[in-house]
Amino acid sequence: VYNWTSAPGVNDVIQSALIQSGSTIVDVWIVNSGLGTSGTFRVGYGLDDDYFVVSGAQATGGVVRSSAVTAMPLTLTANDTVDVVVNAAGASATGTIAIMVQFLPRSA
Repeated sequence: VYNWTSAPGVNDVIQSALIQSGSTIVDVWIVNSGLGTSGTFRVGYGLDDDYFVVSGAQATGGVVRSSAVTAMPLTLTANDTVDVVVNAAGASATGTIAIMVQFLPRSA
């Protein structure tokens, strides 16, 4: 969970916890309290910053789930994070965003 105290700027990145190489990401949910008017974001990982969500718009808050055409189960080849990248800055000066990642851990 990330709390901001000033409006996020274009290309600001909010990262999830580190996910181990060999794990398979099955789905991603982004829950936020609202980015404000015109606020949008994309969701991806180190090699593709819009792999899961191309443009999530949540001016007043809500839930965005994996929706990009590329959003298929993804097995990581290196340790990585799921990243929320701000496309267009919103007007909200404060807020909260949570990144929830459903994944299968690598085989032992």
